[in-house]
Amino acid sequence: MKTSIVLFLILFSVFPVLSQEQDSIQNILINNSIVQVGDTLINLNKLNGGIVRYQISEDDLQTLKNNGLEINDHAMIVVSDPSMISNFLMFEVKTFASDHEWYINTIKLESTSKGFLVYISSDKIEMATGWRKDGKIYVVIAVVAVLFLAVIGYLMLLDRKIARLNK
Repeated sequence: MKTSIVLFLILFSVFPVLSQEQDSIQNILINNSIVQVGDTLINLNKLNGGIVRYQISEDDLQTLKNNGLEINDHAMIVVSDPSMISNFLMFEVKTFASDHEWYINTIKLESTSKGFLVYISSDKIEMATGWRKDGKIYVVIAVVAVLFLAVIGYLMLLDRKIARLNK
């Protein structure tokens, strides 16, 4: 009995394979003397490998508008008024890419004497982690259920034997 349980557990191993996703970080220097209305400062569509849709909070959207920037339907940050861009600006945009993954893009825009320095950090949002992501949680549940049923069955068998001995 013990060997079959050990063999069962070895055959259906539930150790997760861990993989780490690398963050995508980009730094861009844009000459502020050539920035004009309609210029694209940041192309999130290209950064995340094709955008299906994006989400931006109302506060971050208002921050963009107050600083002479806007985000278009293709997740590109475009200049609407270059004179309004402040010395330091930070906002976040969540994007759903064509690889069916959500990314959170943290964008920092800093005005320097040489131009605008743009820091972009793009991190993949993990929706499910560990065993749940790999579907192995169902194997764990099945193994626990089988063991539970085996213990219940063994207890019932012992109860019958004890009842026979009492007679």
